[in-house]
Amino acid sequence: MLLLVDAALILLHVLHELRDMEVIGGRAWLASQLLLLSEDRGYGEIWGYAKALAATAGLLALCWRSRAPVFGALGFTFAVIVLDDSLMIHEVFGHRLATALAFEPSFGLEAQDLGELMVWAMLGVVVVAALAVGFWRSNRRARATAAIYFGFFAALVFFAVGVDMLHIALSDAFPGAHRLWPLAEEGGELVTLSLICAATVRPPA
Repeated sequence: MLLLVDAALILLHVLHELRDMEVIGGRAWLASQLLLLSEDRGYGEIWGYAKALAATAGLLALCWRSRAPVFGALGFTFAVIVLDDSLMIHEVFGHRLATALAFEPSFGLEAQDLGELMVWAMLGVVVVAALAVGFWRSNRRARATAAIYFGFFAALVFFAVGVDMLHIALSDAFPGAHRLWPLAEEGGELVTLSLICAATVRPPA
């Protein structure tokens, strides 16, 4: 069911882009920016927040039931993701860092992008430390289950950070690249979050 909603939102994004490129006609509502998955406070972003919050609640509940700290650490990880996205932490502090340290553009990335990468790295240190402590203090069965969530989390980071940086660096690599990269990034995040939510409802053995 979660993936069906993802598919509908991805389809609406594609239809918006096709209408914008005048490939298809369509009703006026297809022109709404809220249909874009990359739009701040758009339908896709709000849906992503809802799933991240559900994943956080599910993992914290799993931590309570199993008494395994690693699930609490995973819940903390997704809470950080929601806060960073909704409060634009990496954008705001990335800009401040780039300005304070006078970054110069490099590797196809602007100073702002380099600042955001530094903020992500700092948040990552906190998250990885929490995950490491939680993993170390949990039993073998909980560790085996948590390893599956780590895989989901790695996929989420790949789309949120890796594909985002590729989008910035290669936005003009080929015709239509600036439209394709946001679809790959945001669509990948939505699908990964759906898998995580499903796993919190029925944890993998």
